[in-house]
Amino acid sequence: MKISIKINKLCKELKTHLFKIIIRNLNYTFKKKDIIYISYIDLSKNLTHAKIYIDFINQKNKNIINNYIYTLQKHEKIIQKKLKQTTYIKYIPKITFLHEKFNKKKLFILNLIKKANKK
Repeated sequence: MKISIKINKLCKELKTHLFKIIIRNLNYTFKKKDIIYISYIDLSKNLTHAKIYIDFINQKNKNIINNYIYTLQKHEKIIQKKLKQTTYIKYIPKITFLHEKFNKKKLFILNLIKKANKK
């Protein structure tokens, strides 16, 4: 029980820092209209591996999404180095970026964006 609580807290911390790192350091590789969304992080129990599930809200072209994921994978070492600098985690897990294909939160966010654009 305590281990899963620690892993959940660590996932939230990683999610916050990863988003900031991607926006600050890799934002030039993404189009401005494409909203990056980290849906969740699957962290192994021994904290050595992390699968980061990412979605791009306004992007539907699979080739562009695959290029974005490839870009994130290519910059994995830079992202891990920045994570080491910005967090107090002793060992930074090996990061793997994956595309989250469908998510209820994505639909919710899209509806909020549509409502905001109508106003």
